Amino acid sequence: MPAKKTHTRAPNEVEEQMVDWFGSFEVEYVSFVEWIRDSETDTVCVIIEFPDDNPPEEYKNKWDRQQWKKRVLQDEEDRVLSGGKRLWSAFVMFCKKTGKLPSELGLVRVDRIGSGFETRYKFSIN
Repeated sequence: MPAKKTHTRAPNEVEEQMVDWFGSFEVEYVSFVEWIRDSETDTVCVIIEFPDDNPPEEYKNKWDRQQWKKRVLQDEEDRVLSGGKRLWSAFVMFCKKTGKLPSELGLVRVDRIGSGFETRYKFSIN
């Protein structure tokens, strides 16, 4: 039976060095939601859940436009729903209409109607 090899360094020491050297490069990445084309209605939609009642976070997109993003669940995976004032004002109106907070809605279908500056959003309980 061959003798066990001993480590010259403890594995956690290597991990500590990696954190020291590369820790600043670690980035938390969460995928954006995947919009799906509904062939029956010829619209683009997504079915998501809102796991909490936190407000969307403001950020600037790559075109330097003001956007808001919020963590959601899509197919039980952590995703990000991002959009402008039209998306989020439609969402606020939907919550007021249903009388529910985001986390109380369950599965929600979001239809994206139109494109560009003409885009509208329709929310419904799925």
